[in-house]
Amino acid sequence: MPGNIDTGTEAGKAVSLSRQHCSLHTEQAIRKRLSIPDWAERVMIVAESTHWDPDWVLTSGEYYKYMVRRALERAVTELQKEERRVFDVECVFFLRKYFERSPHRQEAIRTLVNTGRIKFTGSGITTPDTLLPTEEALVRDLLTGRDWLHANGMPVDPRTLYLPDSFGHTPCLPSVAKSCGIHSVAFTRIDGMHSTGLEYSPKSHYPRLMSSEEMLQSKSALDFIWKDSNGSEILAHWNAFNYGHGDMIAGHGSRRDRGMYQGVPDRSDTNVTRKIEKFARELDRYSPTPYLLLTMGLDFTIPLKGLVALLDRYNELHGRQSGLFVVNAGLDDYFELVRCHTQSLPVVALDPNPYFMGFYGSRLPLKRMHRRITDYLIASETIASVSGNMPLAQRLAAGNSQAWEIASVGNHHDLITGTGSDRVYHKEQRPWLLHALGIARQAVRDASQSSPPTHTPSKSPPVQASQPSWSRAGDILSVETQHLRIRFDLSRGGIISSCVGISSGLPLLDHCGELVSLEDSGGMWRLGNESAGGTLSEVSNTSTGPAHATVRSHRGGVEITLDADLEGRPTRRIFWISADEPFVAVHCEVIPRRHRSVIIHFTMPPSPYSPQRPLTLDSHPVPRAPFVSGPRYSDSPSEIASHSSLIMAQPGGTVTRPLERHFQPTFWPLNGWAHIHAPGRSRQDLTIASLCSTGISVSRSGTVMLMAGRNPGKERALGLVPFLVFPAAYREKERCVLDCAVLFRQVPSSSDAVVQAATDAGSGAFEQLIAHVEPVLSSLRNRIGRMVTIQPSRVKMIAAKPATDGNGIIIRVGTAGTCIDTTGTDAGIGISTGDSGQDAHSQDTVTISFNSITPEKAQLCSAMENYIAELPVAGNSIFLDRKHLRGSTATVRIVTGDDSMMGWQPLETHLQDRMSSCQK
Repeated sequence: MPGNIDTGTEAGKAVSLSRQHCSLHTEQAIRKRLSIPDWAERVMIVAESTHWDPDWVLTSGEYYKYMVRRALERAVTELQKEERRVFDVECVFFLRKYFERSPHRQEAIRTLVNTGRIKFTGSGITTPDTLLPTEEALVRDLLTGRDWLHANGMPVDPRTLYLPDSFGHTPCLPSVAKSCGIHSVAFTRIDGMHSTGLEYSPKSHYPRLMSSEEMLQSKSALDFIWKDSNGSEILAHWNAFNYGHGDMIAGHGSRRDRGMYQGVPDRSDTNVTRKIEKFARELDRYSPTPYLLLTMGLDFTIPLKGLVALLDRYNELHGRQSGLFVVNAGLDDYFELVRCHTQSLPVVALDPNPYFMGFYGSRLPLKRMHRRITDYLIASETIASVSGNMPLAQRLAAGNSQAWEIASVGNHHDLITGTGSDRVYHKEQRPWLLHALGIARQAVRDASQSSPPTHTPSKSPPVQASQPSWSRAGDILSVETQHLRIRFDLSRGGIISSCVGISSGLPLLDHCGELVSLEDSGGMWRLGNESAGGTLSEVSNTSTGPAHATVRSHRGGVEITLDADLEGRPTRRIFWISADEPFVAVHCEVIPRRHRSVIIHFTMPPSPYSPQRPLTLDSHPVPRAPFVSGPRYSDSPSEIASHSSLIMAQPGGTVTRPLERHFQPTFWPLNGWAHIHAPGRSRQDLTIASLCSTGISVSRSGTVMLMAGRNPGKERALGLVPFLVFPAAYREKERCVLDCAVLFRQVPSSSDAVVQAATDAGSGAFEQLIAHVEPVLSSLRNRIGRMVTIQPSRVKMIAAKPATDGNGIIIRVGTAGTCIDTTGTDAGIGISTGDSGQDAHSQDTVTISFNSITPEKAQLCSAMENYIAELPVAGNSIFLDRKHLRGSTATVRIVTGDDSMMGWQPLETHLQDRMSSCQK
């Protein structure tokens, strides 16, 4: 899925579940429920909400005290005054705080939720960024918030997800959403769009060429079927006019947000009528159905007084004449109506990135902590669950609950992105994550001590590693393994002057491995090359001076520590070169100077596509603002195989992207691994892995850059004028640490095998990197791999945990690229080269076998643990059909004969019991 492509065909329409539109009777029933009259030719749904950032410029306590409490008081009051009024809540974080601190309001809130007056557009603790956390972290976010609602007498399961302010989205979001039982998604920020206050370039420069906005505008589609690379489809809506489009419906001025009215109110019929019809004209241009969505609710907006009365007045005085009926309803109501017209919607393979690029690498220490927390929590709960030690599993799940809540808040699009202010980061975000990391580390220790290593023999005897050889001649340090011959030039900061494959004799890397300091006029959200007049250019690098080197043999390889200066500040790079794999791990430590971004780069040798020696940085002025359009690709395997491209792990699956899009250089979000596929080059492909999310760029000339640290300050135009919507800034004082690795791998020439071969290489590189950097975590993952066997091997373990309601254990499996290896081999010892005959990709049945537990019953369920279907069980194995992989994952509930587990009960019955209890 390398670009934004209309994949709608007549054949596709015939089999697409998303295109099985509802009957006319169903549509009429929905209209009747919303009191929409028969004369209404067009219907505008006014969905009122308010966007809450838990901690951004202020702390969560300050936001609650000064803005949120007042907004919720107004919302409850207005809902009680107007019986037909509906209010959408996008996340649980602040509602929970209000609920717990306002006992006198609890019954009112519970009643409003259970009667559908307060609706949830997602059950998450927060509205997450979906590019940087893992898929499991996103699932737990939704599950944690949903469980709080259920536990407090509000047994709702939202089927809609609203992400109004996230800075881009995983292109596999349909798979993530569908696995959680979510049927529709709405969002705002996509690449190529213009937003007031984000840019001082003229609007005529937008939409950017070949961007998501240009493509959706060309299709006149604010509503569409979003189809991802797994084949998952979801009904989607794009807020082309921002998520506070209708906020000034009863006023004059610029906006209502942060509890302030930036203008003057005007509730007159003349003003409200003019605004409503103006909004309708704007939306109607791009709406392929009779239904229009007007969103209300910028950041911390106070609900509008008497909204329903204003809309009723328009309908009574002007509706029949205009043919437009306006009604306050929920976002889910809007999607129900649009779903009745899916045959009118285009099918789009959407990758709405890059929207911003700088946040991929901002506050790397924070990103590193968040990834460790989630990895530790998942590993500890998984090994306890699959080992059959349910008392330990339940104790860990209870003890980890607070850490999971913090990790869920950490998913927030202003936390894991590193875009919170300095004060908030040091006062709240960092202490939260440190506390959660302490809990997660203790969980790993408990799991390690209580789950002794298994002694199941591996499928093949371990390979005896050969000892690498190394020598130094003056300033040249040479290392040779059975796969690689690498030379470091210590007089030039330890730069890799050459890297050659032993078997092929071909050069693999050329003059690279140095740290490069870039002058960056961007800020926390953006790089300098993202705005007009911006700067992103090389200032210095570690090769301008000598490096002090220390060499030692270490854990199956040779370790080279290089200490060198970068702009007068010390840096450290630790290269670890594997003895028995074409694999090199790199540990980078740097504290960037102010208004700098630091990258580490790997330069591939020249090829037929790039006859000249690659430059370190390919940034240069280009026409029509500092962006250029990349080549247009289709998503067919033949096209993927015939162009240089990036095949990347993303939450929910794998995506194929062009090397450049909109910017030079283009940075993409690296979440686990990326594979640079360059067909036609006389060399091996390169796979990059990273243990925490960061940014990666690959130029057409072959220069690969990873963000190793940023200290950019605040977004400013031309380095002087601040952008209106970017109030936060930070000064990086912490040591930035990046653990990454490169793996050299030749992929098959067959176009159909490229993506799978890249996934095998990426998964192998990621597992080896964990084994080198996190040996305790790797040991747990290895034990899990020996306790659970999954066939075919392309399906891997994601997580296991006690069921939320105490009923059995939950097993989540999938085909994503950073799952737990369950092939029965130690991580780092081998990389799969493909399925055997009995493990073919076309095999229809997925078999999950356990060594330590014997399932008695098994059920397929959603990631929210809602019952879907019974699964066959035989011996110690359970079986599911490949079609049960909802997108890229499947969730299974297992019950064994362990007396520590509760009796069997389908979750849907359990929820009915809860609902009955609430009604009583």
